[in-house]
Amino acid sequence: MLGGPSGPRGAEYRLVLYLSDRAEFVRTPGQARRDRGYRFLLPLHGEMLMVQDGREARLRPGTGGLIAPAAPFRVVQPSPARALVMTIPAREMDGRLGGPALPVTGLDLSAGLGRVVADMVRAVGEERRSLSEPQFDAACERITELLCLLLAGQERPPAPGHLAEVEAVVRRYVREHATDPGLTGAAMAQDLGWSLRQVQLALQRAGTTPAS
Repeated sequence: MLGGPSGPRGAEYRLVLYLSDRAEFVRTPGQARRDRGYRFLLPLHGEMLMVQDGREARLRPGTGGLIAPAAPFRVVQPSPARALVMTIPAREMDGRLGGPALPVTGLDLSAGLGRVVADMVRAVGEERRSLSEPQFDAACERITELLCLLLAGQERPPAPGHLAEVEAVVRRYVREHATDPGLTGAAMAQDLGWSLRQVQLALQRAGTTPAS
């Protein structure tokens, strides 16, 4: 197990390296009601089938999944697999997203912001023994912030405070690429790893366009 029991503001982050030849896990409705944390799954090797909220997805390296608290789920692993499992306190996710996040399967972690999130999770796992508890929690908080940005682009427009963070990134991107004739909202969304709708909302809030 990687991680500590507590940290700043009483956060309870965990980072576990999961290894198994073959397994099946089920969280019942009763168990789910007692859970207060999200589980972010980052496959490193092999394949895992995740079923939650009526949705099914095969998770492989380059993809990820978010298991919501207070919801039953099933994970089936038919062959050897290895994964990092990060536990995030519900209040840390819900506060940034402006409400509970939906379960997510097949989250793209191969490029853009998704790849940044995956690389950070792997790096924290590799360096855990050299991190103090406050350092570990601080790193997990940064990962959570970026994961929420990624989820906001995947599922729904971000909350007002969250949108301000996106706006700041979009403003900086526009300044840095102002002379690029190929600068468009779609190109910006692809480079940042966000949805076009998310970028459009941030541009509207900033009162600018890719060409201005």
